[in-house]
Amino acid sequence: MDDLMKEIAGLESEFVELRRQIHRFPELGMKEHRTTALILEKLREYGVEILDLGLETGACACIRGRQPGRTIALRADIDALPMDEKSGVEFSSQVPGVCHSCGHD
Repeated sequence: MDDLMKEIAGLESEFVELRRQIHRFPELGMKEHRTTALILEKLREYGVEILDLGLETGACACIRGRQPGRTIALRADIDALPMDEKSGVEFSSQVPGVCHSCGHD
């Protein structure tokens, strides 16, 4: 478990930058083509099995454990809202009139 925690800690800065990149370039629902491409690229880079459901946007993947057991499903929204961002953070939306401000990203 300690090795896993060290590996995760070593990826923290990459994950933070990935989230900030998605935050900088938000896309409205059913138009998340850039975000989808980035997610698929990263999942493939991490060796995660992509499930081809014929989706135009969004992704579905399967991460298998080493042993049989229970299944856990995770879901995450990737769409943004049609409004201007006023947060002032360094990774604010660079897309006028579109931002991630739902509070769950």
